[in-house]
Parts: sequence; structure tokens; C-alpha cells
Amino acid sequence: LIIGLFIYHSFISLQPRIKVIMTQCVEELFQEMITDSINQLDYQEDELYTIERDKEHVITDIDFNTLKLNHILITSLNTLNQSLDEISQQEGIRHQRIRSKDWIDYGIPIGNLLPFYSLYGKGKELNVRLQILQNLNGEIITKVEPYGINTSMISISLALQLTAHVDSCLGKTDVQVETSIPLVMKVVQGS
Repeated sequence: LIIGLFIYHSFISLQPRIKVIMTQCVEELFQEMITDSINQLDYQEDELYTIERDKEHVITDIDFNTLKLNHILITSLNTLNQSLDEISQQEGIRHQRIRSKDWIDYGIPIGNLLPFYSLYGKGKELNVRLQILQNLNGEIITKVEPYGINTSMISISLALQLTAHVDSCLGKTDVQVETSIPLVMKVVQGS
């Protein structure tokens, strides 16, 4: 009974560690996709907003060009969705990943799940399957904040969220990865 409880407790404590490792794998995969797709965006910072000033050169209004911002959002989401489709259709080994049509199979050495650094990367591999759900969300976040004396900070960023399904012998769980990519960060004089 005591051995059974110990084994049960060990399996329960391994599930969060697997989730952390798989979250890192999804983040790595997501960053690869983002780097490739964001480099393809073509925009001029000054076209994304307009600043209106009065006669004393004080800012009266800052308007964001929602048409261009929505175009950036749609373009980036479409590019990332195409990258997700390409990943799901690729086959081959890359960074301990074996890609099949619907799943990415990972082999995690048992030593990675234990709290001992000397065992890291050693031991038999635990097979974990990762399925990237076509659940990619994004939004444009715009902010204008006071920044020092008589200045304001204009920031425009692209916030993205990806969901993946992790399946292992210890259970199933979903992993969400979020990232924010700054498109514009500019300090303007004359608040």
C-alpha cells in the first residue's frame, strides 16, 4: 500500500513537470513561427498613427489607423496559420521532435523529470505527443501613456496566443502560449 501511494504520488508530481517541458517546446515552436512570419510584415510606423497638435504644439489627439492595424493583424494570423499547416504536414526529425500528420512526438528523458541535475538528459525516454490545435488568437493593443515630463509613449503591439494539446501516459492537458510583439514604441514630445 505504501509503495502504491508512493508510485501514485510520483505520477501526480510528474504531470506538472511534463506540462512545463511541453510548454517550453510549444514556446520554442511558436517563436520559430513568429520569427518567420513577423519578418514578412511590411509597414511604416508613421502610417499606424497620427498626432494632432494645437498652435502651441501641445498634443490634442492621437488617432490610430485601425485599417492598417487590422491588416497587420490579419496578415500575421494568416501567415502563422499557414506555418501551422506546414508544420502539421511536415515529417522528419528535428530537435527531438518526430512530426507526423496530426501529432508531434517528443521523447523526454526520464532524468529531465527528476529534480536532480546530474540525471538531466539521461534515462529511458517518455513518449509525449503534442497536437497543435488550430486555435490561434491575436489582437492589436494600443496604448498612449505619460512618459516623463511633457512627453508621451505611444506603443502598439501584436498579442498572440496559441493552444496545444499534450497527451502522455500520465494524462492529457492543454498548454497555452502567449507572446506580445512590439510594432511601435515611440516617445513624442508635447503632452
